[in-house]
Amino acid sequence: MSNKILSFVLFLLALSAHLNATPPNRNSDANEIITTLTLRDQQQVIIRRMREEDINEAGEIIRAAYLDDCKNIEHATSEERCQMFTVPVERTRHALHNIHNDKDSVLFVAELAEKNSNVAQLLGCCRVKLNPEGNSKDNGPFGQIGPIAARIGLQGTGIGTALIRVAEEYVVRQWHVCEMQLDAHSIPKPVEGVVHPMTPLLQFYAKRGYRRVGKTMWFDPANSNYVTMPGHLCHLERMVKDLCVPSATTGGDGTKRGREQQSAEKSPKHSVKNYVKDLIKDDDHLNVLVEAAVDLAHNVGLIKRLDDSDSRSRMNSDFASIIPFTLFPSPYPRQIFLQALDVQTGLQKLYFRVSCDYAFLAEQFKDVIKTNDLMRRMAEIMHEIQREGQKQAYTLFLARSDYMVGVQLDKETGQKKYGLKQVEMNIGSVVGSAFGPRTAELHRQMLQKVGMDASNLPESRAFNTLAEGLYLGWQKFGDPDAVVVFAVLQGSVHRFDERAIEYELQRISEGKVNIVRMSSKEAYHKLRLDEDFKLRLSADGRVVALVYSRSGPLPEWTDEEWHARRTIERSTAIKTSTMFSALSSSKKVQQVLAKPGMIERFLPDPEDKEIIAEIRKTFAGLWGLEKDDDETRNLVQHAIDNPDLYVLKPQNEGGGHNYFDEELREKLQHFTHEERAAHTLMERIQPMIVKNYMVRPHEEPVLSDVVAELGVFGCLLGDKRNLSILHNKQHGYLVRTKPASSTESGITAGGVYDSLNLF
Repeated sequence: MSNKILSFVLFLLALSAHLNATPPNRNSDANEIITTLTLRDQQQVIIRRMREEDINEAGEIIRAAYLDDCKNIEHATSEERCQMFTVPVERTRHALHNIHNDKDSVLFVAELAEKNSNVAQLLGCCRVKLNPEGNSKDNGPFGQIGPIAARIGLQGTGIGTALIRVAEEYVVRQWHVCEMQLDAHSIPKPVEGVVHPMTPLLQFYAKRGYRRVGKTMWFDPANSNYVTMPGHLCHLERMVKDLCVPSATTGGDGTKRGREQQSAEKSPKHSVKNYVKDLIKDDDHLNVLVEAAVDLAHNVGLIKRLDDSDSRSRMNSDFASIIPFTLFPSPYPRQIFLQALDVQTGLQKLYFRVSCDYAFLAEQFKDVIKTNDLMRRMAEIMHEIQREGQKQAYTLFLARSDYMVGVQLDKETGQKKYGLKQVEMNIGSVVGSAFGPRTAELHRQMLQKVGMDASNLPESRAFNTLAEGLYLGWQKFGDPDAVVVFAVLQGSVHRFDERAIEYELQRISEGKVNIVRMSSKEAYHKLRLDEDFKLRLSADGRVVALVYSRSGPLPEWTDEEWHARRTIERSTAIKTSTMFSALSSSKKVQQVLAKPGMIERFLPDPEDKEIIAEIRKTFAGLWGLEKDDDETRNLVQHAIDNPDLYVLKPQNEGGGHNYFDEELREKLQHFTHEERAAHTLMERIQPMIVKNYMVRPHEEPVLSDVVAELGVFGCLLGDKRNLSILHNKQHGYLVRTKPASSTESGITAGGVYDSLNLF
């Protein structure tokens, strides 16, 4: 990333003398992995908080990168380049040590995910500081980024961009500020009132949303902590980025004048929220982009096998088609996205506690099971396991919480207000953990093809999170010879999504975990239960440590499939999910948890008060229909009179099958009391609508009004005996987008995969 490394010198000159040496009281552990990315050579890299032992190596990276950057200043002569030197290493280490201990600063590092003693581990580093008040546009607090550097030889691989993105998301999420500032090398001797051409370094930041504000400054090279150079070259220029509002597209010179000139030419591109419709020049241009996108989809693995559930399966098993996707990433509010990430581990803790409360679950489903056969059979297995005694204390949650962006009109201002609204919580069979990241990779390349910045696309490796959870569960079982069973749905369009988790589990375990795939139908013949309740493979007697259920329970299951699931539930194998956790993530429980004081029942600790408030903010209106009192009758009548304001949801696994509009009215008018009790009434979310193209096999893409549904992934491993949590992590997301006129977002129901362009 030569000539693209942030030369942030002035900010550090006066810093060391004023830093507070008291160790910071940070909320998260220094070992916390913030994100992951894949380099062009396919190496996996993680970004985490810096530790004390990283200081020496980080200092060397910064000194080398700054020297390389300075020697590439276009306006420097050969003689001036010979006068550039790194400062003594002790000065750099002292500066980084003080920054590390500054309570208002955070240092991030990028390192290889796979440890190798023959390869340097740190690949880059970045610092961000909170400035409580001062030079922001509203004189409030702002973030300031720098130094930032990538190891020499790794410039241009995406490390610097990823570090910047992590820093930006951190200041919004943790410090609740909406402006980031940086200072970068400018031309020598800036002239007041003259707009100079941007250097390559300034262009690098302009492409990532930073704009020039007309402020330049000089620094004394004698006080630099990283590199020294001739004094007349020591000029910096301030650049600013708004993190919480739609980003304006800057003009060619990055100035307000340039932006206004471009506004007159292409005003619709000023907002990320409506950028897609202005990217396509004509039909020929659209066809070229779609062809490129389809090739990319095959290249990145955004594909499915053609239906192999019929008699032609062996003939067609090697035929593949694209998974439907949007042509570009859909716009999405950054703060809403970060809010969804922040509540995920709290939600996982909440639902883990719910799944451990048998009496609560039994009470909630006593009316539902009278008319819902699926819930009845699930509850029967739960009751049997409770009577018999649970043979496995550990439970593994692979979770995905789904959301929409709700839009309301502020009555006072008349402006639209966006809010995060949860659609449902899924535990166990959570699909899309690999297809989500693959869609994001496709979109990064598509944005590059039209000359747009891709730095606002958040990273996601959700399948790694799920595979990590499976590996932890396998380890906790304690038998290195035991196998992991993937119980899958025959003919699923998500076969390659499942395989990605399988291959990642093998990679993480270094091949130690043996994985056996079988369908829910095959499980009846391929699994057996010993007298000691160990689950074994019928063929060779190997013990099963963990069962990952990607299928069901489903209403169409046969008696053999139900018998196989009952066998799994009764065994010592760790399960994801159990009947307890499956019932806990039902729509009925979601509705009950929305009642006042109910979350506090499961999260009574004072330390959970803040996360409870954040979780409750995501709830839409939810009502049970089991009572026959005036309040319920009035609610039902209001829904009949205003069906466009509600959604009627049956208690089915896997989502879908909901009732809207006239169908909702008809159902509520003709339901018996018991049939009504088996459903939940939910406030209909009025979603944010944007423009995008949906690419499907054998269909011409058309610019459409679409709605994006965000899914946030996470993993929890807990002990039901004492409610202790051994592992609780959030990482990764997916987006499924549907036509605005559609009521279902599933891929099999007409939805497509998407990713996010944050604004």
